[in-house]
Amino acid sequence: MLERLPQETALQHHRRLIEGKLVDKTLSDYDYAELAPFVYGQDYSADVARRMMYGSAKTLQIMENEPATATTDAALLGELEMKRIELQKERQRFFDQRNEYNRVLREQAREDELREILERTIGSGKLPVLEYEPFEAYTSDADLIVSLNDIHYGAQHSNYWGTYNSEVCKQMFAKYLDSIIAIARTHNAQDCYVTCNGDELSGYIHQSIRVTNKENVIEQITG
Repeated sequence: MLERLPQETALQHHRRLIEGKLVDKTLSDYDYAELAPFVYGQDYSADVARRMMYGSAKTLQIMENEPATATTDAALLGELEMKRIELQKERQRFFDQRNEYNRVLREQAREDELREILERTIGSGKLPVLEYEPFEAYTSDADLIVSLNDIHYGAQHSNYWGTYNSEVCKQMFAKYLDSIIAIARTHNAQDCYVTCNGDELSGYIHQSIRVTNKENVIEQITG
């Protein structure tokens, strides 16, 4: 019933299926997706096929109101092909928007997961503490500026030029703190301003860095 009959032209076949679905309802039992291969020559979803068939029905109606010589089968099929291309472009835009939306959702989910891990870790109270003897505070008009940068905490390597890891980093911080306190006492300074200028953590961005990391990013942050 859906196949083109021997005596039918392509236009007549097209019209019979469109009107059978939308006008005289002789094909109302068929889903739009079932009719699409016979009407347009390829598969479409029910939603896309429905919109295309309503557009075709409108075109057929216009043809009936025009003189018979105004439109040919080729012209009609060309117009239908243009409509099909426009619908394909619209569907591709929809797919692109959906993919972008899913990408944003994935990024937000990763951010939420990282934030939850940090909150649990910090909330547990099990944060490392630099072991250092306290010193007596004193009053002064002098100030100190301490710069922290390129620490790369979490990295681990050992080669000809030296060894570096989290324990070595803590030892270096203790030695640095010795120097800070010594300078503070020399100049009788009380207030200390600490600046962090980048690369405090080893991170996890580059593949070469991942290889040298001893700790994951969460452990680096809490450390």
